[in-house]
Amino acid sequence: MPPPFSVTDGVINKKQLEIGAPTLTLTKTYDGSTNVADNLLDITMGTVTGREGNDNATTAAVSVASAYYNSKDVATASNITVTYTVTGTDSGNYFPPANSTVTGASITKAALTLSGVAVTTTRDYNGTDVAVVTNQGTLSGVAAGETVNHTTTAAFSQSGVGTGLTVTVNVGISAGAGADLNNYTAPTASYTYSSAGVINKAAGAPVSGAPTESAKTATTLTVSTVTVNGNTLQNAQQTVEYGVSTSNVVEPLSWQPTTTFDGLTPATLYYVYARSAESDNYNAGPASLPVSITTINPDAAFSFSVVNNTPTQPVSFEDGEMTVGAYSSLTVTVSPPSGGGTWESYSWTVNSVPKGDNSDTLTIAGIDYTVGVHHIMVVVYKNGIPYSQTINFTVEF
Repeated sequence: MPPPFSVTDGVINKKQLEIGAPTLTLTKTYDGSTNVADNLLDITMGTVTGREGNDNATTAAVSVASAYYNSKDVATASNITVTYTVTGTDSGNYFPPANSTVTGASITKAALTLSGVAVTTTRDYNGTDVAVVTNQGTLSGVAAGETVNHTTTAAFSQSGVGTGLTVTVNVGISAGAGADLNNYTAPTASYTYSSAGVINKAAGAPVSGAPTESAKTATTLTVSTVTVNGNTLQNAQQTVEYGVSTSNVVEPLSWQPTTTFDGLTPATLYYVYARSAESDNYNAGPASLPVSITTINPDAAFSFSVVNNTPTQPVSFEDGEMTVGAYSSLTVTVSPPSGGGTWESYSWTVNSVPKGDNSDTLTIAGIDYTVGVHHIMVVVYKNGIPYSQTINFTVEF
């Protein structure tokens, strides 16, 4: 039994009460504090001994004053200390029992959960697998006074166009103010957000400009090539296609990758367009402005004849191509219409620069031009309809 009250110099000293080991819950989920999991009233105290005489549990009542872990952190929490207080009319005669230390205690990690994440699962092709996260979500389970940061990203299962794609959300966390990630279980790092993702074809690129006339016959047209004029991905993945129409308002119904059209009607006005062709990841682009070309009227067909004015300087002429010396002079003459009659007027250009006059002949001197290829075009009119042909000549020393 505890010793009775002691007397020192006529003064009765307080007596130390004693108590048995308490019963309480020895584990809790991390909450950022050293507080025990249960309310203090839920702690069952051991048996109190040491009261004297008529003092009892009412006049010298012992109760739990506090209970706390030795550490707030999961890694170092190992015991709980319980402290006591004495109340009642006889409480002034006693010291409360000594603190009880209970070993074998622990704190488990708090689970972090992420909710409210929102991802756009349908978009146009852009060359990446990135899915746009419109709501990063809310992280719950963080202890009061602490901050845990998180980032939310998402990705499609492929970067190219497709349907029924898997969209995966990826979550990363980092410790903010007051937080130690060792006290937490991270939210799911990666999970499937949707299995119905869609990447649509993106808009096609424009082209570098309208094609221009290169050659024509009564039933064929040939235009110059143009190029795709978009971004790096479009330029790498799209090609150019060409279409012909008899309207400058209604675009062609069909398109082709080549620049020559055949099976056309003679002496008919056509409009030739260009656009970027549809590809795996892009729709066809917008049509260019058209170039207007009239196929040749067979009755108005004509040819060239060439006279070398400088016999000492050789001139070759074959298949509409001439090679002349730098000191040569030659005259090009337009033949009459094959269907008979005469031309109403003539218009000559060399390298798109007007030359000559309203005549069926044009004289050129090699010395007037640089070494290389040059272009003569003549436009003739019959019944108010223009007809044109081009002849190329190469100047050589």
